Amino acid sequence: MGRINVVGLGPAGPEYLTQETVDLLGGDAPVWLRTERHPAAVDVIAAGSFDPLYESLDSFDEVYRAVVDALIELANTHGAVVYAVPGSPMVAERTVELLRVHDDVVTGEVDLDIRPAMAFTDLCWNALGIDPMAEAVTIIDARSLATQGTGLVGPLLVTQVHSGEVLEDVISVLDDTAPDTVTILRGLGTKDEQVSKVQWDELRHTAEPDHLTSLWIPRLDEPLGAAFARLDELVRGLRMETRHDQEHSLWSLRESLPTTMGAAIDAIDALRNGVDDAAFDLEDSLADVLFSLVEAARVASEGGYFTIHDLAEAARERYS
Repeated sequence: MGRINVVGLGPAGPEYLTQETVDLLGGDAPVWLRTERHPAAVDVIAAGSFDPLYESLDSFDEVYRAVVDALIELANTHGAVVYAVPGSPMVAERTVELLRVHDDVVTGEVDLDIRPAMAFTDLCWNALGIDPMAEAVTIIDARSLATQGTGLVGPLLVTQVHSGEVLEDVISVLDDTAPDTVTILRGLGTKDEQVSKVQWDELRHTAEPDHLTSLWIPRLDEPLGAAFARLDELVRGLRMETRHDQEHSLWSLRESLPTTMGAAIDAIDALRNGVDDAAFDLEDSLADVLFSLVEAARVASEGGYFTIHDLAEAARERYS
């Protein structure tokens, strides 16, 4: 039977490694690193790392699944393997989640032993001077913010803001609800540690994100996705209280959609041609389009066809 011992390299340098992890890393079983891009990894004598997968595959999900498949094969080949991950194996480590549900692990053909380690979040709480339980902090991966953040309220620790592209996505999602000041946490526990409060409007010009970067949001002014929820509630109220809206059907909405869409197309053409205030016209016309779509989904829901949430999920699945 194969065996995978999963250990965590802690949040920074080797001084944060547990003695148990040190013993396993120095044992007889071959050591594989998820990535060498970690301050503690430089002192580890490893059989290899999975860094090449990040270059050859198109998405993180593909990388993580390939890592798991490789580990299962290594365990079956060598009998035992030590798998070292950044931070703690129990915090924001997708490969460990996938290992837990792998068929060979579930059936007992491969034994999975996960050892505790210090998480990077421990350094975050220390740097911020807060108790996450007392503050009811939500921790969320930056890449999941848009899809899993709906309804969240602050305080919020956004982790793995590892690139400028990811930072732009975070800014896009939080722009209407973030406070004036947020805190960048970068390289905690290393000589390049950075803990700096910045104005939200200056974040994209101030932050230099890397694989050791998180973002602290002390509060959200309103739940994420609240504007869309309020729009859906407004349409529901109008359908209940206003005779005009009660008389709308999918067929009557069909008659108005071409006009609404035509106004948006005209605004796009005006923006392309450099017409003054065209961006404002485009915003107004797209707002009309959005209202029409939400109303159409509400009417469809009343007919027992589908809801706006079904529609949003179908769109996400189609384009993901």
